[in-house]
Amino acid sequence: MNLRSNCCIAIGLFLWSFSYGQMDRYAYKMELQGIDASWHRVVLPDGLFGKVSADLQDIRIYGINPAGG
Repeated sequence: MNLRSNCCIAIGLFLWSFSYGQMDRYAYKMELQGIDASWHRVVLPDGLFGKVSADLQDIRIYGINPAGG
């Protein structure tokens, strides 16, 4: 391999290390129930507001299929 390809591989591995596994770093997780369509609304329970920032910017919703992906 030449120097250019080695640098590309090193940079790719470096960037991959920061983008992998982010879902297990959250302090609080909650499963959403009753999701049966692509478009829906999410009602946030009162107990959630003590765990998130005042402007709700730290809420993340991830869609995970039954196969785990």
